[in-house]
Amino acid sequence: MSENKDNLNLAEIREKIDAADEELKKAFLRRMGLVKQVAEYKKARGTAIIDAGREREIIERVTCGEDGRTKKYLTEFFSALFAISKEFQKEELQ
Repeated sequence: MSENKDNLNLAEIREKIDAADEELKKAFLRRMGLVKQVAEYKKARGTAIIDAGREREIIERVTCGEDGRTKKYLTEFFSALFAISKEFQKEELQ
């Protein structure tokens, strides 16, 4: 069976995934730099690390208009990101 030239082959798809991973890495590192600033702000003011309301707002914003399956995985992705961010903040506050 010949491959349709409109279809990407596996190597091309993986190259695109690698590029997306690099974008995610840059966004993650940028976000963690901002999380550090949040930790410093909270430390200076004695504010709690956990802000469930803020987390709900973010989940609602990023999942708005998405289908159920996409919404589920975006929620899982951001929930994991929040857990990492909270752990990072705890370490910063020590």
